[in-house]
Amino acid sequence: MRPIVLTMCLLAAACGRQDLESPLSPASMPAGAEAQSQAKGGTDPPFSGTVSGTTRAAFPAPGTLEITLNGGGHATHIGQYEMTAVNTGTFPEPVATGPWVFTAADGSQLFAEIEARGEPIGEWTDRVTSVGKITGGTGRFASATGHFTAVFIATRDESTSTGTFSGSFEGRLNLNQ
Repeated sequence: MRPIVLTMCLLAAACGRQDLESPLSPASMPAGAEAQSQAKGGTDPPFSGTVSGTTRAAFPAPGTLEITLNGGGHATHIGQYEMTAVNTGTFPEPVATGPWVFTAADGSQLFAEIEARGEPIGEWTDRVTSVGKITGGTGRFASATGHFTAVFIATRDESTSTGTFSGSFEGRLNLNQ
């Protein structure tokens, strides 16, 4: 079976387990998390933007799928940025997880841990939802906290294990300054 077909199996299977609440979802944040965030630096302002780029699928070990994303976009509190991500899933688990790194024009980086789930919506096309928990960064994002949900459409070329994605995200970001 070609690597990209297995990629889709992983993402499609994820949709069948929507009854499980993600440990990264905003709904699963501890009850005192909002109060702690406000105490550190006020309210969490909205965080939103666009994202697009390319993907590459690989199987670094039996039963393991690794999807690398490279792209960029424009976001509130960041401006123009570049983004890299490596999402890894292990069969039969239908979830891909991993770090996302947003790099702003000034070199400051914003770090997030995500959990991604996909849903086939057409031939060689999926809707992917990634829930991210912001875990800090460098420069002006060194103490950042927050969360976001990215939704994008991903297309793939089965013959090359590559593809493209495009979409948007929104959530909350506290720079804790």
